[in-house]
Amino acid sequence: MTEEQEKRTVTIALENIESDFLEKRRYYEDEGERLVYEQNQLNRSLDEFADSTTYYLRKFGVEESELSSSRRMIENGREELLYEIHKERQRVDNVLEEHKMSYQKERDNLEEQLLEIGRE
Repeated sequence: MTEEQEKRTVTIALENIESDFLEKRRYYEDEGERLVYEQNQLNRSLDEFADSTTYYLRKFGVEESELSSSRRMIENGREELLYEIHKERQRVDNVLEEHKMSYQKERDNLEEQLLEIGRE
C-alpha cells in the first residue's frame, strides 16, 4: 500500500469514528433531554394529584392529620421517582463520558498513525 493510500485509509477511519461518536453523543444528549422532560412532567402530574387529593379530602371533611399524611405519602413517592430519574441521568452521563473517552483515545491513535506514515 502506498503512503497516500495508507493516509487515506486512516483519514477515512478518523471520519468514521467521528461520525459514530457524534451519532452516539446526539442519542445520549436526546436521552438526557427526554429524562428532564419526564421529570418536569412527573412534577406537574404529582402537583396536580396533590392539589386534587387535598381538595377532595377537605371536601369530605378529612382531618388535618390525614391531609398531612397524604401529602407526605405523595412527597415520598415524588422523592423516590425523582431519585430514580436522577440515577438514570447519571447513567446516561457516564455512558456518554465513556464514549467520549473511547473516541478520544481511538482518534489519538489514528492521528499518531498518520504522523507515523509521514515519518516513514
